[in-house]
Amino acid sequence: MALVPQVIQGFRWRAGFVTWPTSLLTGLCCCALGVCLWTLGARLTAALDMATGGLWLVLLAQRLIYGPPAMAFNGRIEDLP
Repeated sequence: MALVPQVIQGFRWRAGFVTWPTSLLTGLCCCALGVCLWTLGARLTAALDMATGGLWLVLLAQRLIYGPPAMAFNGRIEDLP
């Protein structure tokens, strides 16, 4: 759940701070691991792992919708909220 502040920051600043390959691969791997853990009977661990994967996929969506920070802020630090 350490990704929650990053997700909130992305929505607040309207920028995707994490690169899309990182978000995509980590999100899919976390979800796949969650499915494997679910089939092994580790329900709580699986649920938390799938929730983490979901947060990574939200970061991917932010990157695809908002773009990188330089595009969102025109490269000027003064434009940051």
